Amino acid sequence: MGRDFREKLFCFFICLSLALSVAVSASSAGCEFSLSQAQVKRGRLFTVSLECKADREVCAFIAEVEYDADAVEYRSASVTDARARCSVNATEAGLVRLVYLCEEGADCSGKSPLAELKFKALESGEFPMSLSVMQVVDGDASDVQVSKAESSIVQVDAPTGSDNGSGRKESVKSDKAEAASAQDEPTSTSSEEESANSNSYTSIEKAEYDVILIVASVAAVLVLLCLVGYCAYKYGVKAATKNKEHVPIDGKSDDMQDE
Repeated sequence: MGRDFREKLFCFFICLSLALSVAVSASSAGCEFSLSQAQVKRGRLFTVSLECKADREVCAFIAEVEYDADAVEYRSASVTDARARCSVNATEAGLVRLVYLCEEGADCSGKSPLAELKFKALESGEFPMSLSVMQVVDGDASDVQVSKAESSIVQVDAPTGSDNGSGRKESVKSDKAEAASAQDEPTSTSSEEESANSNSYTSIEKAEYDVILIVASVAAVLVLLCLVGYCAYKYGVKAATKNKEHVPIDGKSDDMQDE
């Protein structure tokens, strides 16, 4: 009987190791993040999309976008999925830190935009926006490796127009009027943006805590499985030793040997 128990215990550990290897290989499958390209005229607002491509649903991640604060001005950020929410910390010039949470999981089977960041172009030229993503968690509360984080190039053109011809003059007037309206629009909502930034700054710690809590829960489950396996192993060794002590010698019982 002790031998049968040891065989069953060995099979249990084989199954457990296979399950853990499958979980590790699944979590090691990477996902790709990228920022969309943008081309805009100086003085206008533009939007950059934060996109993700993965073979699973994404529930949480932290993204950092670095940009030239002298050439580009950050205005706001929003999520594309109504089920998701994000917290943004943009108190440091040239850096936007976004914490994304979607409890039901965002579908990233294609190159899906998960969030949109709005900026204003201040200077003409080409300006890079670098992207870094960390602490990605999928729908099974497993860590997902980031295989790629593609940055973006923002092309800012100078407003077109010259003094040659009335048509060009009208174009200049139109550009100025649109630039003025684009400039006035964010100004009217500047207090709301400042309030949103202050609220997001106070809630970013909670969002990071949720991500850490998910990862810690997975680790606790794995530790519990290891403890259960160890206890089962110790019990099997003890049972096998006990059975071995009661095995009769030469196939005879103790009473027959006494006779």
